[in-house]
Amino acid sequence: MKKRNLFSVLFLLIVSSVVGLVIAELVFRKIAPEYLEFQSAFIPSDTTIITLKPNIKEKFIHPANQEPPFFMSTNSLGLRSDREISFQVPENTKRILCLGDSYTFGFGVGNQETYPFYLEKKLNEESGSSHRYQVINAGFANGVATDAQYLYLKEQGIKFSPDVVTLGFCIANDFLDMANNEWLLGQNGELEKISNARSGKIPGFIKRTAIYVALKSHFLEKKVEKKKGVLISAEMMNRAKSLLIQMHTFGKKKRIKFVLILIPPVKLLNKDKEINDEKIKQELVSFCQENKIPYIDLTNNMNLSHIFHERVHFNKEGNHLVADAIYRKLIEIGYINSEL
Repeated sequence: MKKRNLFSVLFLLIVSSVVGLVIAELVFRKIAPEYLEFQSAFIPSDTTIITLKPNIKEKFIHPANQEPPFFMSTNSLGLRSDREISFQVPENTKRILCLGDSYTFGFGVGNQETYPFYLEKKLNEESGSSHRYQVINAGFANGVATDAQYLYLKEQGIKFSPDVVTLGFCIANDFLDMANNEWLLGQNGELEKISNARSGKIPGFIKRTAIYVALKSHFLEKKVEKKKGVLISAEMMNRAKSLLIQMHTFGKKKRIKFVLILIPPVKLLNKDKEINDEKIKQELVSFCQENKIPYIDLTNNMNLSHIFHERVHFNKEGNHLVADAIYRKLIEIGYINSEL
């Protein structure tokens, strides 16, 4: 009898726990939809681990990080755009492919307020070229980390036949994002495939719950806070340098002009000397100079008025500034002329 009572108690505990979690999940989805809204815009990818879902129409996003809500749309190729873009280049058109993560995607702003959109508008209105310019925003379509963006360029981005490729690289989280991935290298030492060792440890149905996403976001924020004041490891830096060389070399082989955009974290704009972002930036700048990789250092142009208050991403003014900086760089190094 005692054994039966024990099983009954355990059964009731399990059932009540499951019911409680289900109720909590439903309540959480109702009062805090932001934790699932943006996650639902992604699908798995064999190349980049995750990518944007195609054919999203005017999806309204409430960011979990308290930045302003915004609308987003994607086309049939999963690119953030209100228009379809074919692999075939239109007649008399030059293309620029913008790779990157949330900064390139334009987190917190609409499709027509991102720096790729502003860059295309500026090129077509001010360059004086006989060509039309088409700027393709591959932010998040190319995955989250720089290693994924390199693989996207080789397997998907190259199909657009771009004349110029820009890479937005944040001098903080992009190192950490790459550190989470495992690399498979080819015989020549070049990156061939990436995988996330943690992705298979948690069942998919759990990762799709609002409770899991909220807890992950909370602890990830705490993890990033702990990383402040800690130098990026030599392995992280070496990975970044290796990818920059591979991208630059790939571009030269394909006759594509490559430009690195160094995106400053908020603390660097604050001129906070307690962290090492300035040293990290200088190491990347020196590396680009030594290897003749064209780069744009946005810390020379930006201040806190160009980002959302106390958060991390560019506001509309910041995206305008980035587009202007890229435009000037393209002129400076001879990328913009009648022949591009």
